Amino acid sequence: MYGIRRVELCWRIEVHGVKDIIEEARQLPVDDRVTVVDSLLQTLNVTNPEIDEAWAEVAEARLAELRSGRVKPVPGDEVFAPRRLDSGQG
Repeated sequence: MYGIRRVELCWRIEVHGVKDIIEEARQLPVDDRVTVVDSLLQTLNVTNPEIDEAWAEVAEARLAELRSGRVKPVPGDEVFAPRRLDSGQG
């Protein structure tokens, strides 16, 4: 199935061109455009299950530290305030 869709897409690009495909996509309902964008982004940001699992473990460990009181949360305003001052936004 994927192979057929890929061939169809390649044919559309050759026949219609990228600009035509983008213009067609602009005419789609919002939900369909979101699906198209999400599908394209997934091809750029291919996930690696091993990396995802490692990040999930880190997140779970950090959450456990917060819940146990071992570490204290820092409000985002405090974290980003020095950065704002450096950039002249503060």
